[in-house]
Amino acid sequence: MKTQLFKPQWIHALKPGTWYGQNGAATITAADIERIAQSYNPDTHEAPAVVGHPATDDPAYGWVRAAEARPDGLWLNTDLLPEMADSVARRLYSKVSVALYNPDSPTNPFPGGFSLKHLGFLGAQPPAVKGLKPIALEEAATSADLTIITFEEKKEPVMDPTVETPQATALAEKEQTLTTREAALAERERKLRRQELSALVQPHIASGRVLPAQKPFVLALMERIDGDTVTLSEGDAEKPMLDAFVEFLGKAPAQVNLSEVSAPAPLAPPAGANTNFSSPTGYEVDPESLVLHEAVQTWLKANPGKTYVEALTAVEGAQ
Repeated sequence: MKTQLFKPQWIHALKPGTWYGQNGAATITAADIERIAQSYNPDTHEAPAVVGHPATDDPAYGWVRAAEARPDGLWLNTDLLPEMADSVARRLYSKVSVALYNPDSPTNPFPGGFSLKHLGFLGAQPPAVKGLKPIALEEAATSADLTIITFEEKKEPVMDPTVETPQATALAEKEQTLTTREAALAERERKLRRQELSALVQPHIASGRVLPAQKPFVLALMERIDGDTVTLSEGDAEKPMLDAFVEFLGKAPAQVNLSEVSAPAPLAPPAGANTNFSSPTGYEVDPESLVLHEAVQTWLKANPGKTYVEALTAVEGAQ
């Protein structure tokens, strides 16, 4: 005996838009719906009407006979078994959803675009596609390797990133505050480190190995190499590049030798005698500076080859 089916009914099954389902987000355009409707052929693939979205389409409670693209979306001409039609009439299944083959799915019977896999009737689970026309039935007259898109409502709330919420605004403000604090802390640490590096350069300026005008460049170079390592010769272990550079400065010759440019005394004064200077009119010689100069000259005689700055440093250190 042939199973009696209800008279086929047109059911509003899909609208254009971006929908969130079990497989993530999918955007369906009006052109996609037109293509689904035009490609549908029950002789090639007859889409079943099922409950929910099962892994396979068995059992089927009806069949989609035709598909049509209308201004408000995709409509499916579907007939149902009596028991399914009765459940729909009693609003046990009052919503519908569709499953589509992806355009590149190997099991897509109409490759090249989305195509209809099945029509699912939903109970408590609302569909992802909102605004579909309700189902209206008239009384009766006489997948193992499937890549599908299932339009079921996503259980977790999906937030539109273009819409600001109080929580999103507060989070953005907190992130900005943390970014500002981190930048201020980094700047403070940079200034402290620059002070430390400046203290390393100062003795070399006093010795004449680094000129005062060269200090900004030397500091910038030290900041650049700070934290790097270098191997000076084969077989040696790596050492901090900054330490190697400071050692290099310590061994560099003085760029300024004050003892060579100082005016030589006409005659070496006898031991214990004071050196006399003839100062220009209106100027006086500082007695303390003169005593210091004499001590430096005495130290230079006892230490040939040394610079005036080295002698000055040694004399001042001994006082």
